[in-house]
Amino acid sequence: MPDPAGEFVRGEVGPVLQLTRELPVGVDEAWALLTESHLLEQWIARWERDLDTGRTWLTMIEGGAEAAPEEFIVHECTAPRHLTIEARTSAGIWYLRATLAEDAYREHVTGLVFHQRLENVDLGAVGPGWEYYLDRLVAVAAGGSADAVAWEDYHSAMAGYYSELEATLPRD
Repeated sequence: MPDPAGEFVRGEVGPVLQLTRELPVGVDEAWALLTESHLLEQWIARWERDLDTGRTWLTMIEGGAEAAPEEFIVHECTAPRHLTIEARTSAGIWYLRATLAEDAYREHVTGLVFHQRLENVDLGAVGPGWEYYLDRLVAVAAGGSADAVAWEDYHSAMAGYYSELEATLPRD
C-alpha cells in the first residue's frame, strides 16, 4: 500500500495541496509526459484543442468512451519547467500547477512538484486521486504500465489521511 505524501503549503492566494514525485527521466521527457496528448493519455487523460476557438478539453481515460470532456485553460506554459492550468471539472473549477526541475546530482531524474489550490475541493477524494495519478505517471516514466497502479490501493488507504489533513486547513 502506498503512503500518502500530500501536505499543505501556502500558495499565492491561500493554501494548496502539494505532492512531489521523482520521475526517472530527463526534464524534456518529463515535460512531454505532462503536455503531449498521446503521452498524457498513457497515465491520466487526453486533450484536444479546437483551432478555430482556441478552446481546449481534457477527457479522463478512466471514464472510458462515456467520459465527458472538460474544458481547461492554460494560464502558464513555460517549457520545460512550469505548467499552470484552470480545469473546469464537474466537481468545480480547479487550479493546478506542475513544476519540473532536473536533479543536479543524478542524471535522468526530474523532480515534479504538483499543486492544487484548495477551493471547493473534497480533499478526502481528491488527495488519493492525485496520489494515484501521479504514481501512474511515475510508472509510465519508468517504462512500465500505468495499469500496474491499482485505484483500490489508494482511496481506502488514503481517504482518512486526507480528510484529517483537510480538517487542519487554516480558515481565513
